[in-house]
Amino acid sequence: MVESLKTTLSGENLLTIIGFACTIFVAFITAFLTSKNNNKSITSDYFKREGINVQERVLKFWSSLLLYDFNKCIEMYKKNIGLEGKKDDVEIIKLITHDAILYSSKSTIKAIATYQHYSYKNNKNGKKTKEEKNSTLETMKLLIISSRVIKKMKYDFTGEKVDIIDLLKIRINDLDNKKILLSRILIIYYNFIENVGKLIIAIILLIMIILFKYKILWEFNCNLSKN
Repeated sequence: MVESLKTTLSGENLLTIIGFACTIFVAFITAFLTSKNNNKSITSDYFKREGINVQERVLKFWSSLLLYDFNKCIEMYKKNIGLEGKKDDVEIIKLITHDAILYSSKSTIKAIATYQHYSYKNNKNGKKTKEEKNSTLETMKLLIISSRVIKKMKYDFTGEKVDIIDLLKIRINDLDNKKILLSRILIIYYNFIENVGKLIIAIILLIMIILFKYKILWEFNCNLSKN
């Protein structure tokens, strides 16, 4: 029996079995993801069509952060929705956040959370001095965090992809190679911290697969040794 198993799992037979198994696995995963994406696309398209005016207002607000200071953007948003002088800034921020969450993808919501966390941390108790807040690094951080939201939200609402560096060039006239390199590093950093959970899960799964593989090989070799 062992000799028969060795013959079956050796050479071209083993490669054929592995290839066949991989083909079935890939076909199954492809069919599953295609079905899931089609259903999601139909639901998302209908949902977004119903709120297209809200999406446009929200995207305009985030885009304006590249060109104007935060308070001016709030005033522009108030005027845009007919609430100028009727609600305080805190209520308007809650309204913008609510609408953004309602129509944005999971990835965009993470980017918004990163922006709000940074803003809160940056302004908490006024710990940072004016010089620190106006430093090149702090300015780049704020612009990149804002641009990440704009990029993701624009893709959610229009299906168009934009490069964050191109968005930064609109605001920063002297965006030299050093600043571009700094921007790329910060973009990678924020992408990493937002997806660290997925990375940990992927690493755990990889370790489990490797351990399972070596366990199978070890048991197979033990059976061979016994016979």
